Amino acid sequence: MENTITEIDLFEQYHLLPQNMQDLLLSYGDFEETYENCEKLLKDCQAFDYYLDALPYNLRLLTTNI
Repeated sequence: MENTITEIDLFEQYHLLPQNMQDLLLSYGDFEETYENCEKLLKDCQAFDYYLDALPYNLRLLTTNI
């Protein structure tokens, strides 16, 4: 099975992110797992999911159709 960048959870492989996204994630510091914090982070990142316990996962790159 081919592993593409869209299949990688970038929370686990954050070094693959552009520097500005790495800086954004670091600005959240010790992320308190709440729905409110997930919503704030989601507004900034726009491409991840989170579990019912407010643990974010599956950060991915947005793709555009040009």
